[in-house]
Amino acid sequence: ATVYQTIQAAVDAAAAGATINVDAGTYNELVTVDKKLTLHGAFAGADARATTRGGAGESIVRGQDDGTGKRTTAFRITANDVTLDGFTVEDNSSSNQFGAGIVIDPNVAGTHIVDNIVQHNVAGVYLASSSATDQSVIQHNLFVANNTVGENSGRAIYSDGGVSGGNLTNVLIDSNTFKSNVGPDGIEAAIGLQAQTLGKQSNITISNNIFGDNGKAVLLINASNVTIKGNLITGSIDEGSAALRIEGGVSHATITLNTIANNKNAAIRIDKNFSSADNSDISITQNNIFGNAQGGLKVDAGAYTGTLDARNNYWGSASGPGGDGTGTGDAIFANGNAVLFAPFSTTLIAGAPDLSGTVTQPPTTNPPPVTQPPPTTNPPPVHHKKKHSRKWLEDHGYIKKKHHKPHKAKKHKKHKKHKKHHAAPATVVVSA
Repeated sequence: ATVYQTIQAAVDAAAAGATINVDAGTYNELVTVDKKLTLHGAFAGADARATTRGGAGESIVRGQDDGTGKRTTAFRITANDVTLDGFTVEDNSSSNQFGAGIVIDPNVAGTHIVDNIVQHNVAGVYLASSSATDQSVIQHNLFVANNTVGENSGRAIYSDGGVSGGNLTNVLIDSNTFKSNVGPDGIEAAIGLQAQTLGKQSNITISNNIFGDNGKAVLLINASNVTIKGNLITGSIDEGSAALRIEGGVSHATITLNTIANNKNAAIRIDKNFSSADNSDISITQNNIFGNAQGGLKVDAGAYTGTLDARNNYWGSASGPGGDGTGTGDAIFANGNAVLFAPFSTTLIAGAPDLSGTVTQPPTTNPPPVTQPPPTTNPPPVHHKKKHSRKWLEDHGYIKKKHHKPHKAKKHKKHKKHKKHHAAPATVVVSA
């Protein structure tokens, strides 16, 4: 392997398809990735949400000074099928170069952003994904406080027509944590998909994420074929909005098996605040919706075409939703739109996350039988007052002999390997 002192030098020298291994250290550079490459930080393969992350031993990329005292983007991705795995990306403060910690250039596809800590940038990721067959994946990342003042501040993940190149499609945003992404005014969405033209965002899945104390969790404008499933959403602070906000031109959307609880705004709001295009064919089913300060579901007058399916949700009370309902749970305000909310669940929905983010699966209807182990054929005698020694029991075959030495040697070897990893110098290696 060849050793380089900067990530950019390694990228420039690498052949397409190569893997670049980046040792622990701080790298003050703007890295442009212009070919298919896999970049591994010191914690590649280690979920960024784990408690073992964020301390010593990280590969930290901060961008470079743009000449005005502000810091550029850390990674700019200009080629298809690039993977970033195991980095900390932080301190972007320049909106001119290029406005987020990680920038995927317009019309790029197949990017995988996994196992990264993305924090303290203007925005976390500028998202583009242009291929219906080459999926872009954002998974196992931790997005924290991307609130530095600048354009689109407060968004952990952001896209619009200019950022995407005009078509955002085939995206999976799964199993990430979004914490305290709010923007200077405390109103921004952790995930903002905000195309200004109808039909420019499609086939997007947002699943199994944890959102805590963001302005909003998700804002959708002009998007279709969207699935929002299995997420925990709490503590949203934009009091004039909702934890999930739909602002026009959204169709064929499924919102299911989420827990949306204890937000300072409504759980879900549907309106045409940004786009005048119709909202239609939205399903909101089997969610746990409770403790939200401004109700469970708000649909602005004239904001929905057709009948909105909001059945089989738990609204925080066995009596059902309040507002247009007769119960004491989180309120529904249909404002003249057709909304179905009965039947509703009288208990928490199994299969949605609890407030710790743990998912309890529904019980199976026919659990497998429990088979008791057979009794031992020759148990050791127990009628003697004097106990047999362990050696006697081992010699007579009643218990297995212990073998400590191989286990101890294995543990010692693993420990040495761990120490060696953290002692590595701050270099970048291109591996074959």
